[in-house]
Amino acid sequence: MTTGRRTKQNNAGFSLLELIVVVLVLGILAGGMAVGISVVYNARSDSAAKKLYSMFTTARETAMAYSDGETWITIIEKDNDLYAGIYVKETGITELKAEEKLGSNRITVELKASDQYVGGTTETSYKKVTTEGISIYYNSANGGLRGQTAELKKPSEGAEGNYYLTDIKVSGSETIEYIVIPETGRVLKNE
Repeated sequence: MTTGRRTKQNNAGFSLLELIVVVLVLGILAGGMAVGISVVYNARSDSAAKKLYSMFTTARETAMAYSDGETWITIIEKDNDLYAGIYVKETGITELKAEEKLGSNRITVELKASDQYVGGTTETSYKKVTTEGISIYYNSANGGLRGQTAELKKPSEGAEGNYYLTDIKVSGSETIEYIVIPETGRVLKNE
């Protein structure tokens, strides 16, 4: 008696060709995901570098606009995020003119300075921006940088001398470097 159902006679599983096709498709998907993740991480450090560049440009222009005041930019880590703020002090009152979130704690900003008065040019090593923050002061006459205090120097060095910001490094999954011209306050991408 036949019930109308047929049993499958050849139940051998996957063929070698089918298995190879599945492995290739999975490999292509994994490779695409790796590239996509890399692009996202690179975009974060690139975005932070562009925001910081914009803040330095705005701080320079602000310094020249407020010729009677004192202008500086402060880069600081707050609540595991990096921020840059532009401050102006006029007639004893300090005002925050602009603030920008640069990125999360996965982004690091490092600054390097040189001493242009003590025995020529002596460069310090890079100093990472932390919760203490680092401030860069501007000359209101021409937008150039004013001599900094010891906060851009290594802790082991003495506090005398005027140090000027010369290099900025923004790191995430990639590193973007800028060169600072202290005389004019301009920031240029190091390519």
